[in-house]
Order: sequence, then C-alpha cells, then structure tokens
Amino acid sequence: MKVVPTTAAGSHATGPNDDGNNNGKSVQDIVLDTMSTKHIRVAVVGNVDSGKSTLIGSLVSATLDDGRGMARSKIIKHKHELNTGRTSSISTHLLGLVRNQEHYQAVTGTSYQDIVLNSDRLVTLMDLAGHEKYLKTTVSGLSRGMCDYALVLVNAGQSSAVTNMTLNHLQLCMHLNIPVIVVFTKSDRSSKHVFQDTKQEVVRKLKGKELGEKKPFMLKNLNDVKLVHNKLGSNLVPMLLTSCLNGEGLDLLRELLALLPQRRLHAKKQRDKPFEYLVEDIYQVPGVGTVLSGFVTHGEWKKGDPLYLGPLKDDSVTRLVPKSVHVAQTLVDTVWAGHSGTYERNDCGVNFTCSSTTVSILNSKRPVVE
Repeated sequence: MKVVPTTAAGSHATGPNDDGNNNGKSVQDIVLDTMSTKHIRVAVVGNVDSGKSTLIGSLVSATLDDGRGMARSKIIKHKHELNTGRTSSISTHLLGLVRNQEHYQAVTGTSYQDIVLNSDRLVTLMDLAGHEKYLKTTVSGLSRGMCDYALVLVNAGQSSAVTNMTLNHLQLCMHLNIPVIVVFTKSDRSSKHVFQDTKQEVVRKLKGKELGEKKPFMLKNLNDVKLVHNKLGSNLVPMLLTSCLNGEGLDLLRELLALLPQRRLHAKKQRDKPFEYLVEDIYQVPGVGTVLSGFVTHGEWKKGDPLYLGPLKDDSVTRLVPKSVHVAQTLVDTVWAGHSGTYERNDCGVNFTCSSTTVSILNSKRPVVE
C-alpha cells in the first residue's frame, strides 16, 4: 500500500499518480482530480436478506464476515437496521482500491481523505433497501443516484431466487439504462445443485423479453473479468459467485469494480454548463449546523460564486452562503460536475423539508432544467 501523509487542504502531499509523482499538487487538487477521473458510483440492490450490507461492509473494511453480522455492523446507519438486519434508508460508502502486483486490494483509512490519497481507483457503493416496504426509497436512490452501474444481489442458496423484488430491481435498472452485474451471495450456505438451479433461473429471466433479452456471462477467473469489464454498455450481464464468510469471489468482484470505466463522464460532458447541485440529504450536525449532501450534475462552482437553493416547500428560492465545502472529507475551494460533496451553510431559519420535488443548488435563480 502507498503511504500518504494526511495534511490540511492547500498543503502539499504525495498522491496516487500512475507514475508515483504528484508534481507538487496539493491535497485538495489530488482529491478533486481523483474523485473526478478515477471514481464510479455503483448501486447495490437485491431482495431482502440477500446480503447487500454485508457485502459492502466486507468490501470497504477489507475483512470477512463472522456469520453473525460483523461486516454489516461496520456500515449500518440506524440501530433498528442493525437489530432487524433490514436496510430502510439510502447510505453511501467509499471503497478505495490499490493495485498490488497482479490484484487490486481494498484500502482502509481513518477518513475518506486517507482512502482517496492512497487509492488508484474509487468506488462509491450505494446501499439500497431490499424490502418491499421500502421500495419507494430504492426507486428514489436508483433514479437520482447518478449510478454508473448496479450490483443486483441474489441469494445463491435460495430455492426461488428470482423473487418479485429481484425482478423489480432488474427492471428498474434496465429502464434507467444502468448496466447490471449479478452477484450470487452466500455460496458458503448453498449446495452445488441448489446454486445451479438458482443460476439457471436467473439466466432464463435475463434472456427473456421482459428484461430485454440480455446475455449473461459467468465470471470464473481474472481473464474473464478483463474480457468483459468494458462491454457492460451492451446487453452483456456479468455474473459471479461470492461469499463474505470465506472470501470466495471477492477478489474477482474487486478486480471488476476497479476496471469498470466511468460511464456518465460528467466532468467531460457537463462541466461547461450552468452549475447545478442535487441535494440528496440534509443533516443537522451539533456544533456545525445545517449540512447539505449531494452531487454536482452540471457546471463548476468556485469559492465566492453566488448560490441559490430551491425550490423549497413553498416553491421559493433562497440565497445560500456556504461556510465551507467538502469533497471526500477534504476542505475544497471549488467543485465541478461529477463530484459528490457537502455544503455547510449559515443557518437563516429556512425550512428545507421537501418531499414532493428535488431540491437543488444553482448559481442563479433560474428554474431547474432537466
């Protein structure tokens, strides 16, 4: 693993360049460039109890599960989710991957900044709910999450693997034009013949007209990964078998995630357009104030540029004066299309609750244009 000193934004540090030379770049510049050019967003969906949170927890922590929820506990957002084992909200988790001889390994750190500075590739894994009760939350996450790809998890040991929810998730991804990777989980709990039946059922559904007559392909080694990693924009659907208990298939999944190319290319296609930032979450942080978390879909913002927030609950637009802006927990002076970031704002008594429409930050009082 590369060793990078964590320093304040604006100072100089060694960054994860391909040639090992940072060319005197500051931490801020390295973080912004890396999150712009070497970062993809991947949704993780699947039926309840398919192991979505466990897989994400195992990947980002670089540890195997103990069979009693240890991996899941590392990323769970709410106490009731830990108690029930069911995700009810949208959460994102940054996976850093670094090349180590012939394989990619996960990078762990005390902060997102550490992970970014020590990684060759970055993947934001979006943990979405699998229970039918929270389908609206999952639809919201997929539709506005700006995902490059989606992992659809299927329990390898479940007799009727393709449930209605699994089919709904596959259809959602297809309709939103999000390339899909099918990940069979819990191979340690599945017998060979049960898995074969499960795989055949998934293959039959993927090849059907209902899902667009896809072409499933089972990944068995690194050569298979290198063969398909840049072909997911077509009808190809890679499949692989994994276990978070014994580690089966996790090396192939890490390799695939590291090699997947950026698909949306916001920085190249949208950076010269008027600034727009979609607000995904709003937090009240003790001692800090209101923090807006979201994604820059268009344009570029620099410190000092005017910002407007809206539409609010009463359809109004208000002036926003940010106290600070962070990308990957790093203080920055600018953001552009393709960045995920947080705006800390000065409180002025504005009610941000808005369930009927999308709240955006713009650089003018113009209406939001899709």
